[in-house]
Amino acid sequence: MARGERIELIQAIQKHRGSRLICCLTSDRQGAPGIIAKDFIPKFFEHLSRFQQPKKIDVFLFTTGGDTLAAFGLMRLVREFTNSVATLVPEKCHSAGTLFVLGSNEVFMGRAATLTPIDPSVNTPLNPQVEVGPGMRQILPVSVESVAGYKALVKDDWGLNDDATGAAFRILADRINPPRFG
Repeated sequence: MARGERIELIQAIQKHRGSRLICCLTSDRQGAPGIIAKDFIPKFFEHLSRFQQPKKIDVFLFTTGGDTLAAFGLMRLVREFTNSVATLVPEKCHSAGTLFVLGSNEVFMGRAATLTPIDPSVNTPLNPQVEVGPGMRQILPVSVESVAGYKALVKDDWGLNDDATGAAFRILADRINPPRFG
């Protein structure tokens, strides 16, 4: 969609809702993911500062997740500018996006929209990496739920004894830097 068409849609939403609208869309394309990150905060501040004492702010949000602390910080920032925040969810609003939504006064979701559990992930240079293309490496986030799920699998489903449980966690530690578990 061309920029002019997007601006017309934003203006129509603002007129209909009596609000100011910020659009926050991240990528869900394979090999080119985009996530909510701390560098969103100054961009949001830049946009919010242009609004002149808005009574209502709407955030159009499409995301597969990201940094939960960044999502929390974004909502706190938006709340510095107004007491009335609505989140408009056209489709995906996962993990950190769900945390953002929980800070809203109102949530409007499209028919195909989904919210997911908040699954904090650790994402640092020490995380495992995969090659997504020739010479292109991508850091994989380590999900709190994934580590807890592995522990439950080893203990409850497989019923491994202490020695075998230790071996299972050594295999995991060979693939994921142990400080990432904390």
